[in-house]
Amino acid sequence: MARKQEYTEAELKNLFTNLKETGISDGMANLLIRHCYNRPVNRRTSGFYYAGGLDAEMAWNNATRTLTLTPVVPDTSEDVFDANGKIYVPHFRFYTWHKGPKLHKRYNEEEIQLPDEEGLFLVHYAVNQTTRQYEMQYLKNPTTDETAEIYYSGVIVAWLYWNSASQTAIYFGDSRHGSEWNPQIHWSWHQTLNSVRQEGIAIVDATYDGDGSENAHYQFGISEGKLWHEDILDSTEAVGLYESVPVWYFNSSGLPRYTAQSGKKFLNTGSGRVAFNPPVGGGLTEATTDYYVLYHLFATNCRMHELISVMGRAEYQQLGQAIAAINAEVADLRQQMPHSNLMWIDTIIIQTSDDYTNSAKARIVTIVQGVQTEMSVVGDGSPINKVRLKGDLENPGNWKYYGTNIDGAKGFHALPAGPSGADGTDGITPHIGANGNWYRCTSFRLRQYVG
Repeated sequence: MARKQEYTEAELKNLFTNLKETGISDGMANLLIRHCYNRPVNRRTSGFYYAGGLDAEMAWNNATRTLTLTPVVPDTSEDVFDANGKIYVPHFRFYTWHKGPKLHKRYNEEEIQLPDEEGLFLVHYAVNQTTRQYEMQYLKNPTTDETAEIYYSGVIVAWLYWNSASQTAIYFGDSRHGSEWNPQIHWSWHQTLNSVRQEGIAIVDATYDGDGSENAHYQFGISEGKLWHEDILDSTEAVGLYESVPVWYFNSSGLPRYTAQSGKKFLNTGSGRVAFNPPVGGGLTEATTDYYVLYHLFATNCRMHELISVMGRAEYQQLGQAIAAINAEVADLRQQMPHSNLMWIDTIIIQTSDDYTNSAKARIVTIVQGVQTEMSVVGDGSPINKVRLKGDLENPGNWKYYGTNIDGAKGFHALPAGPSGADGTDGITPHIGANGNWYRCTSFRLRQYVG
């Protein structure tokens, strides 16, 4: 009897009719077993057996440009037994999907070598069309559609960005996601929520709105915490007040790079003011004195640097302008950075000035919901830039008016003097005329006196 995967109810009744005469063959018995056996439901799809690949050690070697996966050996001198009572042989596991989940066990170290080419590489398991076996392969600078296809039908291992100039990987992202999520849900989470905070991972010990005279006015720490890179739980260590983190930017060729400066989570350049990273021209550009720049803090899935700072793309003359640009800059950087997973921690606004005497010519300022002003009203309502009249003075002195002078400058100005002797005045001392009007001279009327 030819093997057939599925039979209808009518076909089964026909096969098992008149058994006294036909009997039951081995093929018919096997058919009954296949249809009647209550096989345990396997809800796995594609991905590693454990989210995060806990049964394999993953390592990268810059010298050979090689990524390796090695089965984890139990940390014990005694024999370890598996679920069937047999001595455990170290191996790692992953699932693929083809008309159902298929489990793969790998007992030996596996590796893949990447080419010496600048770019972002996506390492994943796929079928070797010659051997018909699953093996690690790579895709260079994958498009969104190509990445989505691997999320749907493949098994992602890692992301690496290779800096060909320095001969180092500057990003090594662990993407050994589990096999218990539906691929469509997994991809939609990746594209929307991406990485999310569970607890901690926030700016701490910052001194805001200092006068720029102390290093404490630009320093801050980052608390420890936990976050989820989709289905992979990760934890980060605290970063101290005086510790630095890698600062990412794009060079003049538009390629991602990072560096760090001792005791800071931003960069200084030029004459010593804070740097920003313009989209046109790239590199480090020194901000104008008294201007504001943004630095964005992220937690990543990178095995080398979990916490990073990313340089802002512009300088801003007013604090309100800097605050308004935060969301747009963060969204833009998410698209441009090579990292597959980024959790935005916070953004710091730094004002840099030659008048600040600390070592970085910088201070961190408070992020507030500013107000819009027009005409003679200036300021944004922040602690360092309160709303006020343009040219306002706390003590302007006596006999001043607020308005514009002969040059059109707004502010408090001395009352203009009139010709001396007119109406009994000396042209200097204000005078109340007989008609009840304030005068400084007969030709300059101040205001009507009431009473």
